[in-house]
Amino acid sequence: PLIVDETVILAPSGAPLLALDLETGAAKWTFAPPEGVWDRAYASDGKRVFVGVKNKTIVALDISNGKMIWQKDLGINVQVPPLVDDGIVYASTAFVGPELKPNVDGRAKLFALDAKTGGQLWEVATDNYILQTPAISGDMLYIGGNFYDPTPIDEGGHTRIYALNRNDASLKWIYESEDGFPKRLYATDETLVFVAYQDYMNGVDIATGELRWRYDTGNWTPSFLGAGDVVYFSSANTQVFALDANTGESIWLFDIPEG
Repeated sequence: PLIVDETVILAPSGAPLLALDLETGAAKWTFAPPEGVWDRAYASDGKRVFVGVKNKTIVALDISNGKMIWQKDLGINVQVPPLVDDGIVYASTAFVGPELKPNVDGRAKLFALDAKTGGQLWEVATDNYILQTPAISGDMLYIGGNFYDPTPIDEGGHTRIYALNRNDASLKWIYESEDGFPKRLYATDETLVFVAYQDYMNGVDIATGELRWRYDTGNWTPSFLGAGDVVYFSSANTQVFALDANTGESIWLFDIPEG
């Protein structure tokens, strides 16, 4: 669920997008296009909610009443939450995912759209067939996902991350590994941190695109949070970790008493 002021936004699987009153749980409005909405693909800037619809479009809704402000046909589905920053919606797309006919040769795109109008500022086609929600630090934007390579991998997948200038999408570097699909990306002024299918936390130098550190989480790690130069995560071994995002060094570890 996404909390925006006094409203809770959620998209139950197979159901319309719902807006509930934070205090009472009463329904404020629903958004129910006939095609349906992707149940994770929504984000907000506080005034609008941006939602991926199952007809390869993205829409902007008024947070107060659910009325559509604009709709943009991207030609590719948006299945993960967009990133909204400084009046711009960064929408990641996918050719492989739930309910999609897989196309590993697809070149997934990242779109930069004006949050107020839906006007396209730029788009960049990658050599990945799926992209995760991007991360931003300063003038740089980081986007990653999987690409097709016939070389077999025992565990993980062919991962590629792009460092782009957020103003014009010009490329700074590309990082590749066999970590699998990235679950989350987070950037500081020095390091891009990500965790993927292999469940290692990774820190990539944002100046060079080279791996700075790699930390074994010990077990399944679904995601993580970043705040300043610290990342926080938990894994299925009942522990909670805080790491220095720039060095990968442990700051503290908390073992949950009840498991």
